[in-house]
Amino acid sequence: MCGILMFTYFKGSASECILVSMLAARAQAIARLKEMTTYENQDETVLLGKLMAYCSRESHSCVEKNAMISFVKLRILEPDSESILRGTTLKQVS
Repeated sequence: MCGILMFTYFKGSASECILVSMLAARAQAIARLKEMTTYENQDETVLLGKLMAYCSRESHSCVEKNAMISFVKLRILEPDSESILRGTTLKQVS
């Protein structure tokens, strides 16, 4: 076939992987909220406003971009002196 490969290999980017993960987590969170009696009759757009994602300031910029694409609020937190986002930091903000 004129030297053209019949199969090509699609290699996704890290940004694409984060987007897919964020969309999957969003869908799972909305499904869990709908199971709760408080939110069982709520529209998904209302539930979407209740979601919040957290990341470290050290995270790649694609995390912020993908949060915007996913319509999920993102809170960027400061890591400690070792550039680690600790569970205690998350507990303080939630």
